[in-house]
Amino acid sequence: MREPWWISLIKAGVIVNLIMVAFAYTTWLERKLLGRMQNRYGPNRAGPYGLLQPFADLIKLVRKESFFPVAAHGARGLCRNPFRSRLADLALPRQR
Repeated sequence: MREPWWISLIKAGVIVNLIMVAFAYTTWLERKLLGRMQNRYGPNRAGPYGLLQPFADLIKLVRKESFFPVAAHGARGLCRNPFRSRLADLALPRQR
């Protein structure tokens, strides 16, 4: 017998969140190792041993980052930017 759709949705949500947390702590580990290589402490301000640093980074991103540019003009701006990049690409000489 098949399971209901909402159980599959919950499982997918759990898996996605586990992957996101794994990447956050992989970044934390990388920062710690790079800090040790450069004779610095690395992230150590948020929580014990800096373990809450990924959550501090998330809060900082949500509070500071503008998700929608102020000067954006909706779909017209989205269509115009790739066109401009293609024009710039055509203007540059190609190596053969």
